[in-house]
Amino acid sequence: MSITVIVAYVAISALRIIEVLLFVRAIMSWLPNFSQSQISSFVYYTTEPILAPVRSMLMRVQALRGLPLDFSIIVAYLLIEIIMQFLYMIR
Repeated sequence: MSITVIVAYVAISALRIIEVLLFVRAIMSWLPNFSQSQISSFVYYTTEPILAPVRSMLMRVQALRGLPLDFSIIVAYLLIEIIMQFLYMIR
């Protein structure tokens, strides 16, 4: 097994974990009781470095500025899926 395959497997695994954390964050945003928990803090601090640049990019789109919905989780999830498909191709 080459080093490229090993790196691809590790990256895919890490990206899957990030996807799960993004999903958990989306669900927790609908549940106000979890906002003060340690799990919520962990999920927030691990996903915010990914979501902040995406959110910043989306704020440049005039049509999305006034909306009460945060599309950054959806866009980040899609970007992660694209990266994972690329990694599957080189694997």
